[in-house]
Amino acid sequence: MFDYQLKFQRMREVGALTTRCLNLLDQFIEPGITTEDINFLVQEFQTENELENPQFGYKFSDSKHSFPAYCCTSVNERLCHEIPSEDVKLKEGDIVSVDITFKKNGYLGDACRTYAVGKISKEAENLIHVAQNALQVGLQQCAPYALIRNIGRYIEEYVNHNKMWVVGNFTGHGISTNFHEGPTIPHVFSEDIQFKLPMHSGMTFTIEPIITLKKTRHRVLNDNWTVKGKQLAAQFEATIGINETGYEVFCR
Repeated sequence: MFDYQLKFQRMREVGALTTRCLNLLDQFIEPGITTEDINFLVQEFQTENELENPQFGYKFSDSKHSFPAYCCTSVNERLCHEIPSEDVKLKEGDIVSVDITFKKNGYLGDACRTYAVGKISKEAENLIHVAQNALQVGLQQCAPYALIRNIGRYIEEYVNHNKMWVVGNFTGHGISTNFHEGPTIPHVFSEDIQFKLPMHSGMTFTIEPIITLKKTRHRVLNDNWTVKGKQLAAQFEATIGINETGYEVFCR
């Protein structure tokens, strides 16, 4: 049997640092700062802790455009992948999803949280609450021999019950020494044969549903990265590993 204990230990180490950086943002994000300020904090944290950052310079296989920042900072109706900018100043009532990935000793931690900027509306509060719980619902489906598709099935059921919508064409992914690897993790129910495979101990992946208030169309903006919809969006992401009895969260 594959001995995954060293792999898990390395992912705990980088995951703890990823979580620590996200915790710092709890106190840092407030009205008046720019998303570039968030990017600079992540860069400083990375340097101080001697971490690598696979987001900076990342390219999708079919893209000519590398990502030019150290994190994603997606504000309000931006679903994901928004590039930090000095021109985007956060204001009271905004929400911002910050997605961070670090690498240490060859292994990665990848996590995202959505933050309130000052006092936000009840509608935005509820969206963040449902998005955070949607991640937890997905985690609760994780154990050896459980089917991968159950993650998406129960996330979608929970979100629909709360009269919100899961953006189904963005998925989680395997992660360890590579940023993106198998398996693909659905956030909605699918009959696709790849999602009927069981989980097994030693498997490591992310769960990262994007939740919007209502069903929304979306498009990629001219920067070739930012995905924009027409509804407020919130995202929470965790990197986890499947162990002998269930799962372990490395960062969230």
